[in-house]
Amino acid sequence: MNEQSYLTITNFIKDYPNSYVGFWEIAISISYNGYNEELENAYNNLSVKIKQSEVAKVFENNITNAKTLKIGSYFPKIKLKNKGLKEVEFITKKNSSPNYTLIDFWFSYCGPCIAQFPKLKKLHAEYNSNQLKIISISTDKTKNIDNWYKVMEKHTIPWLNLLDENGVKTTGLGVNSFPTNYLLNKEGIILKKNISLVELEELLKEVE
Repeated sequence: MNEQSYLTITNFIKDYPNSYVGFWEIAISISYNGYNEELENAYNNLSVKIKQSEVAKVFENNITNAKTLKIGSYFPKIKLKNKGLKEVEFITKKNSSPNYTLIDFWFSYCGPCIAQFPKLKKLHAEYNSNQLKIISISTDKTKNIDNWYKVMEKHTIPWLNLLDENGVKTTGLGVNSFPTNYLLNKEGIILKKNISLVELEELLKEVE
């Protein structure tokens, strides 16, 4: 969504504060595009009736979580597991050599997630020397860890893969749809949520 879309939603809610259509437009946008202050302000203009509903109470928690991963903020430190299932603290290093880091959230039974692997592997092969680092974070359940290994082996994933077992940390960050990605700059600051791989490739070509 662009600023004009946000303005349209904001104006709509001012005219129709009791509209669940407006509420769901905000909820879907924040879920997919990430936190946006204008949309939070629009939400605050909804009627008390809507904001006291059970679904709105859940959404308010999602807004709080989404702020952690808002555009312009540093990607947070989180504890994950490596392939040996040992706990490691995941920190995006500042001033690392690649210009960009793509954090990709997925799980091993997610068809759309796996469908991205060929394109991701192509980008990794072409730009991993100094342009792009890819880090995948799986949210597989404990019972599916064996499948996580199988999928990584089958697709010969060459970049770092970490595990958020049962998706506990991921859910706490407000990531609840897959695949979801975050593009970071070399400082570890979030530039974009859910960048398409076509858009990512064009960005990488621009800075060659």
